Amino acid sequence: MRTEQSPLPGDGLNGNDPVRHAGARPLSIKDATETAGRSVTQPPVVINFLTRDEQYVFSTFEVNDEETAEREAAAALEQGVPSYYLVPTGDRYHPWRRVDVGLSPREGESSPWGVIETVQPLADGIVCVHTPSHGGIWLSAARLAQMSPDERSSDGWYEEDCEAAWPLRRFRDEVLHAFPADRLDPYIDAAISFSGGSFAGIAMNRKA
Repeated sequence: MRTEQSPLPGDGLNGNDPVRHAGARPLSIKDATETAGRSVTQPPVVINFLTRDEQYVFSTFEVNDEETAEREAAAALEQGVPSYYLVPTGDRYHPWRRVDVGLSPREGESSPWGVIETVQPLADGIVCVHTPSHGGIWLSAARLAQMSPDERSSDGWYEEDCEAAWPLRRFRDEVLHAFPADRLDPYIDAAISFSGGSFAGIAMNRKA
């Protein structure tokens, strides 16, 4: 999950978002506040659900609080649907805080192991990231949906010591250009063996 401050009032709600709305008219700040029956200073949390290629918003709706938005976004991610939601901050200059769920990581953003220093795309929806102390593999919502349920991480991240063996095995043929077979296959076998053959049995390493 990625969080960032939006300098634009309403971010994607007023047509300034680089992700284009498809089909329906973009929701405006006035729409958002009037529909919820609140004042402009207390707008609802707005969720934008994206197509799997992250190019278009196909559905936008409002919820009353961030907890509900987080729950709805997480449920959508389990179905392979990425999203972002906008939380009102009450700050005049940065009125909205944007939280990305299942969107591609970028350098300088946070990861489970700290700030990302390098990003290495391995294949469509499969990214290798490194921080000063650790790293791992990130899967897009669509890729995560292709993993078997018992090998699916809760947030799309797989740390590099053991967890990454599962997505690298699942998408082995697509990442061989970055990890030669004579190095990749022994790593996969050793990591899975060390973990007792079960992804659920791994002690998740989420410390920076």
